[in-house]
Amino acid sequence: MLKYLYLLGILFSFSIIERFEAAQTKIKKDISTIAKNINVKIFSPYSDASGVIVQRDLNKYLVLTAWHVLKDIGQGDELNLKTNDNFIHSYSKGSIYKIKNTDLGIFNFESSNNYELAEIGKVGNSKMGDKIYVFGFPLPNKSIEKSFARLQPGQITANSNSYNKDGYQLLYTNKTLPGMSGGSILNVNGKLIGIHGRSEIDEINSYGNKLVSTGTNMGIPISYFKNYISKEIISKENKTSQADDFLIEAFNLLDTRDNALNMLFLAKKSVEIKPNALGFALMGRAQEILNDSNSALKNYQKAIELNPNIELANKYLAERLPNKDAIKIYEKLTSDYPKNNKYFYESALRKLDDGDINGSLKDLENGLKIYPKLKNNYCNQGANITNLNTIERRNKECSNLKNTHQHLLERAGNTLFVLNKTKKSCMYWKDRYENYFWGAEMWEEHGFLAKPDKFFFNNKNYNLERAKEMSQTFSNMNLEKYLYKYCLEYY
Repeated sequence: MLKYLYLLGILFSFSIIERFEAAQTKIKKDISTIAKNINVKIFSPYSDASGVIVQRDLNKYLVLTAWHVLKDIGQGDELNLKTNDNFIHSYSKGSIYKIKNTDLGIFNFESSNNYELAEIGKVGNSKMGDKIYVFGFPLPNKSIEKSFARLQPGQITANSNSYNKDGYQLLYTNKTLPGMSGGSILNVNGKLIGIHGRSEIDEINSYGNKLVSTGTNMGIPISYFKNYISKEIISKENKTSQADDFLIEAFNLLDTRDNALNMLFLAKKSVEIKPNALGFALMGRAQEILNDSNSALKNYQKAIELNPNIELANKYLAERLPNKDAIKIYEKLTSDYPKNNKYFYESALRKLDDGDINGSLKDLENGLKIYPKLKNNYCNQGANITNLNTIERRNKECSNLKNTHQHLLERAGNTLFVLNKTKKSCMYWKDRYENYFWGAEMWEEHGFLAKPDKFFFNNKNYNLERAKEMSQTFSNMNLEKYLYKYCLEYY
């Protein structure tokens, strides 16, 4: 009997251990998901680093990082960041600030995409021995050629209430690498309790030219940021501006049905009190919907004068300008938002209409190159997402991506066809035909006969007879017939 109870006790112990290990694995997986969503990779002229998205105000996001990452950025320097959906964003000029007496800095970027924000925790509740996680983007080196995100577990070794130089009051054991500065320090609940800053190096081990700190790492408690923000909030509350109230109401009406006039009135009230780029952009969009294109153009231009990087005004303005001016804007948009295949498609149309058939083809193929990764980001039905708003946004984004992708495939195929590059043309046509419901319908057959002299000048392979055939496609030929006539040998 005693032997039986002994064996039962051992089995029960193993069961508890297994459940504990499973729970620990789940915690780490959940922390990893949170960390990936809230952290960004920062690209500066001096060194790459990490940062955390901590606030949002309409389409303006606030990133918290280490001040030493930002302190050398000059007025003419570029500072970019990559979010978890692999979009590259430019920082908002003039938005870099230091949080007094600490190695913490903040800056803004603008985007119409929805990104998750870090949930601020109470660092005072964390004590010696508590498990924490540091997340960041280590720099590549000879043994690791590409920078991969790292989630490093460890424990708090000290959490001082007394001020230490530059605010470094958190000490922990997590192993870190160069490039992780500015990344998040998360507790076991996934809440942000600090920002990783530097290592108090006791010893450096070298493994294949990869430096790993084996000493004590140092971070700045999130309380400094909370205090900084609370002062800002109090200041704003004491100077509450109706301009912001009107602007938020107008922004919430963007692209909603039958609300253009209301959006216009609210945005107008906002800019009358305090001129702002978003307000003028919203006014322009409302006026465009109300068929007042001239006034819309003026307000888009006012918005861009206040903020040259405002996406909303740039993309709507480009749709209304002549080719030369529109192409310049699309060059900026494809540079600032290189993961948006719609901008490559729109740019390609304008360049073709301007006679630049090679430039048009380059944009089409660049738009096609980025699609596989975009599809994985937004069209992966297996993603572990429960938030209904997030699911709805992803589904809409997926639908838009696919719609643009099929146009890119067909127009790229058609462009290559009139340039006598039949084999590659057939590859794109086949993809389009096999993967989309209206596969045999031809939508992109026009434009290849409009400027034959310019096309000949820009590309000696331009085939006028094929362009004529393509221009007559709508009435007598569909994609299925093109595949049969030109592509059987490549199937």
